Amino acid sequence: MQPRYDFQLQCSQSLSNPSDSDSEASESTYLYGEEEAYGANWQRWQTDVQDTSCPVQQVRITVRMLQVIYDWATVDTPKLSRPPAEIEDVVRAYKLSGKKKYKMVVIQKSDRYFLTNDYFLLTGPGVIFSLNCHREDGPHWSEIVSAAYRHYETAGVDLRYVFRVNVVNPITTLLISRLYRENGLAWPDTELVHWDYDTPEYRAILSTPNGRGVAALVIGGLGERGTKYISEIITWASSDGRQFHMLFVISHWKC
Repeated sequence: MQPRYDFQLQCSQSLSNPSDSDSEASESTYLYGEEEAYGANWQRWQTDVQDTSCPVQQVRITVRMLQVIYDWATVDTPKLSRPPAEIEDVVRAYKLSGKKKYKMVVIQKSDRYFLTNDYFLLTGPGVIFSLNCHREDGPHWSEIVSAAYRHYETAGVDLRYVFRVNVVNPITTLLISRLYRENGLAWPDTELVHWDYDTPEYRAILSTPNGRGVAALVIGGLGERGTKYISEIITWASSDGRQFHMLFVISHWKC
């Protein structure tokens, strides 16, 4: 088993509502420098509703708006699909169904010659699988995912799990490989590594495009800000080392 990074969540002023001096702390005070310093903002913005520096606004975009205003193509009746085979063991480990019950959502925008934005997602009660997404302009990933979940999952189940499958963003993969090396872990590795809330590694991961995308989803796309937060991030690789995956666990903020 790989080491697990545990953190006992405590409700304290210094944790949930840092002082100005904490917010302006030198990057040298962070184990992972500027990455962790930037990620600390995204950690704080999830729960500190008094922090007016947060750039994320409440998501207002809907799938209908994407169709009518932005002229994007969407799927009216998604086909049902199983979870991706390469992460099925992890899906089952979190007591999610491995059956053919997830909606295959495709949201795209194209010009005359080529696609400029495309999002391939699977949605189910309480879970989203982000499979293959590319953005050139327009709404951000977090806005698209929020709109898709609200449109296709109408049972009112809170979003608990966000899988980012086959992560290829170089900023994200370089940062994760650095975390593995500096913590004495093999990279890549098929073992699940858990990065807990308020650890240096957790904050560093939130600085990456993939990490802050999910943080923005939590802040602006899941209801009132300050009610939910990313409680844990899990990373692992495929057996051949060619594919890298992330799971973000979303919990209710109780402080």
